[in-house]
Amino acid sequence: MHRLFPRLAFEGYRITSPQTWNYNCIAWAAGDDQRWWWPDPGLVAYWPDGLPLEASLSAFVQMFERLGYACTDSREHEIGFDKVAIFVLDGAVTHAARQLPSGKWSSKLGPNHDIEHTITGLDGHRYGAVAQVMKRPMTAMSQ
Repeated sequence: MHRLFPRLAFEGYRITSPQTWNYNCIAWAAGDDQRWWWPDPGLVAYWPDGLPLEASLSAFVQMFERLGYACTDSREHEIGFDKVAIFVLDGAVTHAARQLPSGKWSSKLGPNHDIEHTITGLDGHRYGAVAQVMKRPMTAMSQ
């Protein structure tokens, strides 16, 4: 894991689930651990109807807006809010993470484990960096 995400070696992380192909990082950030979410033109993965079938930041912002999120400049933990972070590399979305009540972040790494990490722990050549953070009032499911 440190080869793909070298910052994790310095910033720390904790594995929080077994490996599975049932869901990916986008689904995990959206609160779904039953489907693989991606704007796949072949419609193999789940993607909400009416959204652009592209890995653009705009398409992902629209998707999270449908879930009640709004863009914010704050990466800090805010009591009473759920937050997601959208990562971009070379102009395309690569990853999303959700913030935990502790202020740490949680990510599903493709078909691999879920991990708890810092917001910058995954920055680098694999996922790029956080391009947008979004927040919504905390839901009963996320408390």
